[in-house]
Amino acid sequence: MKSGTELPLEFSLLDWPYERFGAKIIVACVRNKPEGYLLSPGRGVQFVDIDKQTQDLLINLVEALNRSRTHS
Repeated sequence: MKSGTELPLEFSLLDWPYERFGAKIIVACVRNKPEGYLLSPGRGVQFVDIDKQTQDLLINLVEALNRSRTHS
C-alpha cells in the first residue's frame, strides 16, 4: 500500500465494541521498516470522509488518552 491510496475503513471503539463505525481514509505515509529503536513499521492515515458523531468520538478518545499520559 502506498501513500495517496484511498480506502474505506470500518472499525469499532473500546467503549462500543459491538458498534461499527465507518470512514474513508487516505494513506498519508508508509514506514516499511523500523527506524532506529523509536518507530515501528506502519502507516499514517488521514480521515477524509467521516460523520460528525464518529469524528467527535475519536477526538474524545484521543484527548482522553493524552490526558491519561500526562497524569501518569
